Amino acid sequence: MNINDDWFFYENNIETKNIRFVINKEIKNVEPLNKEIISLNGKKSNQYLLLESFKKNDTLINFKNYIVDNLKNYFKIQFNKKVDFTLLNAWTVLGNKDSFHTPHQHCTERNNHIACVIYLKTPKVNEDKPSQLYFFYYRNNKINYDFINPKENMICFFPANIFHGTTPQGAGLRQTLNMDFSYE
Repeated sequence: MNINDDWFFYENNIETKNIRFVINKEIKNVEPLNKEIISLNGKKSNQYLLLESFKKNDTLINFKNYIVDNLKNYFKIQFNKKVDFTLLNAWTVLGNKDSFHTPHQHCTERNNHIACVIYLKTPKVNEDKPSQLYFFYYRNNKINYDFINPKENMICFFPANIFHGTTPQGAGLRQTLNMDFSYE
């Protein structure tokens, strides 16, 4: 199935309080990833893999199913396609003052992968450090740049091969739940 590689959508006001509680309980038993192999920068920031938790924890399984239902609905409305989704990976990132993600992509080919970022906690907006999620994508024979100002309880979906990152954040905690899906 071939779908344009530059689509993006997001939704505000999904309920994440319980999910954040469950995730924070799960990561107490998980070691953070080595920062040398990830795009995360910042002294007080960590990233934790959660894929196994999404296979075992009923609350997380139900949340994943909620996300998949949203994706199925979006693809049906936007592309008139009925698709099936498979969770490939899940992780949470806890960022503090001055942390950011360098530009990166989750896959390098047009291979039907979707990236999902859910903002579980966001710091107060700081004009000097707005903590934006930004994207680079190719459209109309040029490279384009766009960004959003994340809010708590916001969920964003985009093709996993789009380069994206975050700007440095101000004081406070930013916690995201990140999920990659394949579809066919």
